Amino acid sequence: MAILPIILICSFTLWTILEDRKGAGVMQTVFMLSFLGWVATVLLNKGMSTGFPTLAISFLALSIYGFLIQKVFKYTSMRILLGALAISPFIYWQSNPLELSIDKNLITSELQIDKAYELIVKCKHSKVADVEKQLKTLPLVEGISSWNVMDAEATELDDYLLVNIKNGKCDYPLITKIEGINGVKWIEQNETWSIEEQTAKEDIATSTTANSVNDPRARNQWSFNNLSMDQYHNILQNSGIKPIKPVKLFMVDSGVNFQHEDLKGAVISHKSANQQRNETDANGHGTHCAGIAAAVTNNKLGIASFNPGNDFVSVGSVGVLNRFGLATQSAIISGLIEAADAGADVINMSFGGRSQQLKEEAYNDAFAYLKRKNIILVAAAGNSAADASQYLPTGRDDVISVSATDRSDGKAQFSNYVQNTGMGIAAPGTSILSTYKSSYASLDGTSMAAPHVTGLLAILRAIRPDLTTEEAFKILNSTGTTTKDGKATGKLINPAEALKAVMD
Repeated sequence: MAILPIILICSFTLWTILEDRKGAGVMQTVFMLSFLGWVATVLLNKGMSTGFPTLAISFLALSIYGFLIQKVFKYTSMRILLGALAISPFIYWQSNPLELSIDKNLITSELQIDKAYELIVKCKHSKVADVEKQLKTLPLVEGISSWNVMDAEATELDDYLLVNIKNGKCDYPLITKIEGINGVKWIEQNETWSIEEQTAKEDIATSTTANSVNDPRARNQWSFNNLSMDQYHNILQNSGIKPIKPVKLFMVDSGVNFQHEDLKGAVISHKSANQQRNETDANGHGTHCAGIAAAVTNNKLGIASFNPGNDFVSVGSVGVLNRFGLATQSAIISGLIEAADAGADVINMSFGGRSQQLKEEAYNDAFAYLKRKNIILVAAAGNSAADASQYLPTGRDDVISVSATDRSDGKAQFSNYVQNTGMGIAAPGTSILSTYKSSYASLDGTSMAAPHVTGLLAILRAIRPDLTTEEAFKILNSTGTTTKDGKATGKLINPAEALKAVMD
């Protein structure tokens, strides 16, 4: 696409030099045709939303060039020199360098980029094979992969290519070359996100009333009292309520220890190329979240959860975070796709971060895919005492964002606030006792708050299988209780009242 801007600048320069002399009309025609051709090419390749900002910044640059060559540089030699300087970046980079300045914030030193696949490239649907072929001709491109999507007709996720760059050298000239390939619509860096470091603590001796369950460590779960869990379990045990359909609750996390004594009766395998990673947990984070949501209750072992048995909820796992709690954007999206294609009804996302990208095209397509499958999506609000709406995935309007509360039902000091998110709710998130690796431990974080919500929503959805994310939030919000920091945290979930609401 570099040839059109070069013709544009050259024809404009010669038109200005010739002015009213012979040939000026021809140069004027060439300029107009190349201008229209360039505009059409940008819009066709990038689409309206991305193309217009690109054109706007380029028009500004062209206007400045026009002013200089017409008003400042009046001698022919100076105009030729200015024209040569103007086209040199296009020749050197073989693309239009101005096109990246508005719609992409690539090559920033603060980002951690995946070393396996540094770039995520979105292509026009009909051009994926052509783009892949052209990418392979670039000397710095070492490998190309893609996401495996079961229901490809329902999404644009199969239009993406994951590009591995030699030595991780993801520099500006290479980006511009890829940007200039016919059929490329969008480029993102494959960012690395992490869970904020957690410290495993000894069980805190807590005197909690837990008369409805026989799990011995339930007395150490302070949230049992705060959430009136005895009332919740009494309703489940005494009402005779039965699930319409068993629900699959997926933890997209660091994996889950399927052999843990308090989880092995709740977990369910699915066919996966990464089955070993899914069903083990070197970090412990995913196992902890799984226990909060759905550890086997009334088995005379460990802790109690929201889950009265597999008739209601089974726990699935997709391991995307490594042993250090790190995950790349491509791995997270791949994990979400895998969970959706394995039949997830509810997905817990206790991860996230503040993205450096101008927009997240790949995430938009991934979450559109999840929404088409009517999966309830829940995410941790984040632990930076900041605005959760500025973080992903919790800041998305199609995700329930969960803040953390402390023992006094106030906002946990570390918790992000959810008042600017579309669907903000609160749950306990300090000193939360749960399954951890092969034992039990207490952790702090909104990561611990989120599975309180997913565990409850999985039960609600077993009773009402058609429940959407938006409907689920309305139930939690209308039945929830006001916290001491209600505006910042949203309502604190009230499991018993939420259960009554779906039973009525």
